[in-house]
Amino acid sequence: MLQKTNYKYPIYLVGFVLFLFFLLFSLYRIEQINSLRTKPQKKLPAITVHTSMVNRGRISKWISGEGNVQAVKRRHLLFQTSGTVVNIAKGPDGQPLREGCRVKGPDKKAPQGTFLAKLDNRELQKEIEYIQSMKIQAQNELSVAKAMLAQSKKNLKLASSKYKRSKQLFHKKIKSKALFEEDEAFYLSVQSEVKEVSARVDTAIERLKGVKIKLEQARIRLENTTIYAPFDGLIARLNISEGNFFDLSSMDFSSHAALLESAPITIIDPTELEVTLNIPIFDGIDVNPKQKALITWETMNWQEDSKTDRLIQGHVHSVSPMLNINARSFRVIIRAKQKKSMLLPHGMFVTCWIEVNKKDDALLIPTNSLLFKDDNPYVYVVEKGTAQQYQIKLGLTDEHHVEVVKGLKEGDQVVTKGRYRLFEDTPVNVGKVEAINGN
Repeated sequence: MLQKTNYKYPIYLVGFVLFLFFLLFSLYRIEQINSLRTKPQKKLPAITVHTSMVNRGRISKWISGEGNVQAVKRRHLLFQTSGTVVNIAKGPDGQPLREGCRVKGPDKKAPQGTFLAKLDNRELQKEIEYIQSMKIQAQNELSVAKAMLAQSKKNLKLASSKYKRSKQLFHKKIKSKALFEEDEAFYLSVQSEVKEVSARVDTAIERLKGVKIKLEQARIRLENTTIYAPFDGLIARLNISEGNFFDLSSMDFSSHAALLESAPITIIDPTELEVTLNIPIFDGIDVNPKQKALITWETMNWQEDSKTDRLIQGHVHSVSPMLNINARSFRVIIRAKQKKSMLLPHGMFVTCWIEVNKKDDALLIPTNSLLFKDDNPYVYVVEKGTAQQYQIKLGLTDEHHVEVVKGLKEGDQVVTKGRYRLFEDTPVNVGKVEAINGN
């Protein structure tokens, strides 16, 4: 009979060997970790950065809009009738009037202003002479009618007195009925005559009024054949010449540009300009009258232009309370006095910057020191040779500076150049410290 084999002891042996292996491996790893902890770490090299000192200064919030320059005082001068241009004035230099010539408005010597141009008005003058003769005739007719009325009223007074006396005598049986009725008939006829003459006077008055109205209308038409300068300014457009026929029906009032090209003369005063802007609603709610405005015709360089003569300073003249529904914008008008050394031409395209808010003692950092994480702003501040990350809260912002409402203090050194290479506690060397100057 065969003896049964026992496999129990070899299984225990394999398990013991595996246990011993894992124990030795664990001791090795523990030793390796301890050696890494006790081994001195290699020091990271310092990163050279530029910084800026947190300082206090003035900061403004600006918004911008674009539009065309227009003279505040501008007028399209029209003849109110058609006709041939027979006379155009001479300019200050004695030469024929032309675009760019300066003209003077009303004064003591010329109450109507400087004469500019005239249409042939001989027919109107003849018409006025004829109407004046009609006026004299109407005045004479009125005078005759008034004299007749005065005489008729005297006759009526006498007839009335005689009638009353005759009536008294008739009632006393002193005067016959036939004589009384004769006096009564005469009194009634005089009364009727007074009414007729009064109506004639009224007719003469109305006729004289009508003639005077015609005469005034003719004189107005005569005045409308001549153009005078309404104010001191420059000839901006001259669309007529002597000998040409001006047709009033050819005037085009469909747009400002069309009227500019069809009006006989356009005059402007370039000393004061205005620019109409359409400001989006999210910016327009901050705009108010009298706010400071800067006008420029080139790309704005805040570091240089704000301190040169390449800007015209003005103000917000008006802000429409009505929103443009289609554009979702406010209409804002900027006005400014022009500099004699630099007159912007009417129609020039410009950019206007409006100062909608400002602080004179704000804590400022340069915009090139900002970093964002999940739309939250932060900066790196140099402390004891390392970069420390600070969360901050922002206020007003302009082209080069930003106000810090919370998170920094005056004198802190924020990193500008090299900030994208930094992490918390990164060693840094400060290569250059930049100054902050509020505007």
